[in-house]
Amino acid sequence: MQTYGSSVVPMIEANYEMFTVVEKTIADFFISNEKEMDFSSGRMAKMLHVSEASLSRFAKKMGYSGYREFIYNYQPSIAERPNVEEQTIHVLYSYEELLQKTYSLIREPQIKHVSQLIGEHTRIFLYGFGSWAGGTGVSTSVATAWNGCGGNHGTAPDGIE
Repeated sequence: MQTYGSSVVPMIEANYEMFTVVEKTIADFFISNEKEMDFSSGRMAKMLHVSEASLSRFAKKMGYSGYREFIYNYQPSIAERPNVEEQTIHVLYSYEELLQKTYSLIREPQIKHVSQLIGEHTRIFLYGFGSWAGGTGVSTSVATAWNGCGGNHGTAPDGIE
């Protein structure tokens, strides 16, 4: 499995709702753990009161080939960080977490499908209110990107239905 950065914790958090009760027990441990230890499947199974097969299923549900690959990717996330101010670490971790969550939500088949639909049509309509309408904020960014791809755009003032 390809991961961005070294932390799998944001990926665990992003997938948390799809876990079974046993897998949530495993996830809770890996989310809250902050220390290096023996992560062997036998030791972890005993410590968490789950089966080794449950650890393997958890890792596979996370997209890894098995528990060993999961641990290989998990260990760097708990390694000691360089001597940096605590606030800086918090900011960097927050951005890393957002990036990991975003990366784990990407569904390439869906992106390819939408891309194909856009390519098949000459006109695409985007609707919105507030900063989306009237050529300000987000709509300007979208329009600029669309023009860069060879598309044309126009905006309508608020209140037009």
